[in-house]
Parts: sequence; C-alpha cells; structure tokens
Amino acid sequence: MKSGSGFSKYDSTEISRSVYYYKDFDVLINKENIKDANALAEYEADMTMLRQYQLEKEQMVKGRFGSTHLKRIHGYIFQDIYPFAGKLRTENIEKGSTFFCKSQFIEENLNSTFSNLAKDRYLVSLNPEEFSQKVAYYMSELKI
Repeated sequence: MKSGSGFSKYDSTEISRSVYYYKDFDVLINKENIKDANALAEYEADMTMLRQYQLEKEQMVKGRFGSTHLKRIHGYIFQDIYPFAGKLRTENIEKGSTFFCKSQFIEENLNSTFSNLAKDRYLVSLNPEEFSQKVAYYMSELKI
C-alpha cells in the first residue's frame, strides 16, 4: 500500500476494507480520481479555499448552528472533492496518535457539544482570554 498522505488514517487492520480509501492506495476516494496524496492535498487546498471564500462572502449555507448546519457547511466546502462530503463518517479514524470520536457516537457528541455551546451563549461577550480557552475547547470537540 502506498502511504504518506498525511490524511486521517483508518485503523490499519481495516484500511483494506475502508469505504473511504482507494484499494491499494493510502488516498481518500475523491471525485477527480486523484490517487497521488500530494496532488490530492493541493487540489483540496485550492478547492476548499474557494468554497470557504464563497461561504464567507455569500453565506451560501443558511441555518441555525448545530449538527445539521455543520454537515451542510462541510458538504458545501468539500462538495467538489469527496463523495462523502457533508455526511457523518461510518468508520473509526485516527491521525498520528490522535483518535477521533468513534463513529457510532458522532451524532450524540455533536448534539452535546452544540448544547454546551448554546449554554455558553455562543461565546459572546467573553474577554479575550476566556474566549481563547473556550473556542480552543470547542474547536477540538468539533474535530470529530
């Protein structure tokens, strides 16, 4: 198997069965059928920068910030690249030594995180230090 992509890696015992990776390549299945990890990383960077700009300037994804809205944002940003954009993953992943939320608990954890964020009044009116601490926490919780 070719490796070195830098993308999230699936459990090595299951990578050959992953629904997200090409067989025999350590590269995520993508709409352009790019099987070179570096080329895919460049394409992803270009396309996501464009979509994020559009999202910021034109506010293409409306909604109340919650799990459904987050999935719509993900779907919009990655729509040109991955067939699974905007969908919850169905497999467990890790990147380096960091394990992400188990797939069967993603929806539950998202709902809990957004509930806590609402209780924290979406971090409005916090001083810079409090804001930095809380936003770092929520950013890490949303990297599921």
